[in-house]
Amino acid sequence: DGDGYFVRGYGIGAPRDSKKAATYGLFSIIAASGTVENLGMRDSYTAIDHTSHDNLYGFLAGRVEGTIRNCIVQGANTSGKRCGAICGVVVQGGLVEDCVSAVFQYHYLLDKFTPFVAYDKTANKGTVRNCLYVTPVPYSSNKVATTDIAIIKDCHWLKGYEIANNGQTLEEIGAALSQRSTWTWTQGYFPMLKKFAETEAGKLLAIPLRYDKDRSRSEERRVGKECRS
Repeated sequence: DGDGYFVRGYGIGAPRDSKKAATYGLFSIIAASGTVENLGMRDSYTAIDHTSHDNLYGFLAGRVEGTIRNCIVQGANTSGKRCGAICGVVVQGGLVEDCVSAVFQYHYLLDKFTPFVAYDKTANKGTVRNCLYVTPVPYSSNKVATTDIAIIKDCHWLKGYEIANNGQTLEEIGAALSQRSTWTWTQGYFPMLKKFAETEAGKLLAIPLRYDKDRSRSEERRVGKECRS
């Protein structure tokens, strides 16, 4: 139980020539009997070669057999589709629910967007539900979102954020999530987890942003370089 506290500045790295498939994250594995809840991550980043074989990465967890609940993850992923914003893989029986993802993806080779879990249709058999993505997406017009992974259910993102063609308005998102006891909502803003609503990060992430596509390429190079260094 993180009790509303944040881990700040966490980075994920892996050997460039790793031959053995593995899972990486703040928690490598959350076992079937384990639960991580009420924990935030800020200014997280990846420093991973996008060709690193079959490894799966997630900021909060690499592999989820148990439960992640009521958590926030904010940061930048420069490492492609094998890194999920919240976790790498949710196996059968695993659950991710009521979480906020604010991980901006900069990798120019990204062909599958991963707002919640890494892109692996075979491994992902658990459930991701009632989660919210709050960051605009660069280079998305020709990309495919992980919403074609069946485990993602009743999750939300703003219409116009371009991760898929089934985004919603703020009012639709707020009406859906505010029915759950863990969320609070002020009209004109994103809903926010009650545990984090009065924190600096919670207040900032509740503000809707618009992505400036004209600046995307320079910003991708700048932020990607900073993250890797």
